[in-house]
Amino acid sequence: MNFKTTFPLLLLMALPVFTACWQTGEESVFVVPENYTGYVLVIYGQENGAEEEYRDKARVYRIPSNGILLSRFPDNPGWSGFPKFYKGTIAPENEIPFVTEIKDIPTDQTSAFGGSAGGASRDLEGKDVVRYIKYYIGTQPEIKESIKELDTLDIVNLVSEQ
Repeated sequence: MNFKTTFPLLLLMALPVFTACWQTGEESVFVVPENYTGYVLVIYGQENGAEEEYRDKARVYRIPSNGILLSRFPDNPGWSGFPKFYKGTIAPENEIPFVTEIKDIPTDQTSAFGGSAGGASRDLEGKDVVRYIKYYIGTQPEIKESIKELDTLDIVNLVSEQ
């Protein structure tokens, strides 16, 4: 094979990867209780979950005091920009700053951090997957502790208990 025959083939194979990178998700707004610190776990696609809610085309997730929201929203693949976080109500004075690097989280001010999405398989074949996203709210020490705490949770078990 020469370059003229392999290049088009390589392009065809790479197309799905490039297309996935261009996919856009919906913007997200998270509302946590007034003095909340800890993890924020949203579990998608739950029939008995919180109703879908929108504000200005952005998904709104109202996080309960335990930090775990079962949502009827399907997962939200693709890039949608950084989410907005608010304490209590959606108002500019209640916005929690979002930090992208753990080293940049203040030790004396509440921030939002994270955004890792994933899936937990209910079966060995991976055909029944529970999709979720996780964030953290707090100071740097609080967030580091919340990361450890959330890592111990069995997400599939959380859904099964509902």
